[in-house]
Amino acid sequence: MKRLKNCEMERIHCRKRVDGLVEILESRHGWITAKKLACWLNERTLRAMANASGGRIITGQKGYKAARWATPSEIAHSANWLEHQAKAMLERADIIRSTHLAKRLLRTQKIRRVRR
Repeated sequence: MKRLKNCEMERIHCRKRVDGLVEILESRHGWITAKKLACWLNERTLRAMANASGGRIITGQKGYKAARWATPSEIAHSANWLEHQAKAMLERADIIRSTHLAKRLLRTQKIRRVRR
């Protein structure tokens, strides 16, 4: 039997955990809050697993739901919510980058003035 490398074993383990979460969500046709799932996984892991689910898990303000049981409007709402978050994160990244660059530019200008 071929020995699996650690990263391959982790991928298989992760896939099994994602499949397990999908199974739990599919067994219930409604939303499950992160708080209820917290006894099994922390919120960061839940988000990572939803992300790794290949679209089988949707997220929203109500929590997590199997996409299989979601209505078209819930699917659209989940996608819109993720796009809104992505936009906010990109804006934050731009602000961080521009603030850092502005400070760096000011520091460089101050150093040039001192050297003259």
